[in-house]
Amino acid sequence: MPEIEDLPILAEIGDQLKAGFRRRETARRPPGGRFAALAAGAAIAVIAVLAWGVGGGGFGSTEASAAQALRAAADAAARQTAFSRPNEFFFISWRSTSLVQVRAHADKPLSRAELSLPKALVSTETSEHWSPTRVGEISTRLLRVSFPTAAARTLWDRIGRPPLGGILGATGITPVTSIALNPKTLTLAQIVALPTDPSRLYRRLFADASAQDAVQDVEALDSTPIAPRLFAALYRALALVPGVSDDGDARTLTGRVGEAIGAGGDQLIIDRRTGKLLGYRYVVEASDAAAENLPAGTVFRQTAIVARVIGMNVSAPHTQR
Repeated sequence: MPEIEDLPILAEIGDQLKAGFRRRETARRPPGGRFAALAAGAAIAVIAVLAWGVGGGGFGSTEASAAQALRAAADAAARQTAFSRPNEFFFISWRSTSLVQVRAHADKPLSRAELSLPKALVSTETSEHWSPTRVGEISTRLLRVSFPTAAARTLWDRIGRPPLGGILGATGITPVTSIALNPKTLTLAQIVALPTDPSRLYRRLFADASAQDAVQDVEALDSTPIAPRLFAALYRALALVPGVSDDGDARTLTGRVGEAIGAGGDQLIIDRRTGKLLGYRYVVEASDAAAENLPAGTVFRQTAIVARVIGMNVSAPHTQR
């Protein structure tokens, strides 16, 4: 595999920095008012979902397996320790790989001909420090760029080594005050105040979200220092969402093995023994295979959590939570 020394400066890789910058975005969709009838309907929906699942006719085997795995992870997550002071930094570090489209004309819309060009595998490592009250930092370094075949690398050379994307180096982060979820944005105060009763939490977060949205929300909240009881409730609430499935064992970039729980191609890799999220990934589904010019089942991007630490010092040690 070619090392990075012979590569030009890369332009943006949104995927690798998505988790870090997501908290500074505005809401993905405009927040709407919640009506009493909607809340009541959601409550009925929770009861119906539970009854249908218990009866054996509503959940498929992979959904039932996912619910079982999530409940086991919730039991373990509830035993983890939490941070104490709001002015502490939350440190998180992750490694990512993503398939990036090689493009002859990066400044123009993607053409059909460019879509047929090979995708490069870009590997990065990112660390992020943030706090509700103090300015933090996100820093990304490029680890490697490789191509699926020697011919693909030769083609990239022949078309002039066009940029593959990437924001590298360190960038400051203002104090984080809100988290963008689907389809709403919550302040940190609202997140801390979320109910730890799974049914209530389901109604608050997931009743008007798709299964894929719910999985993405858990991923986003994993990058926040919420209390263990609340994170355990997140798992239990996710277990109530129809369409969340157990996709079997998955190995992260760092070699750790967990259970892939997901929907719509997005997967959480969970260690059900400890309740920790080991990483996340997106797997190309059959419906997206043609558009991505990749076989269904291809891991398009993946992230492995290297460390999560709470501390007063921005240079937190690299130890797993």
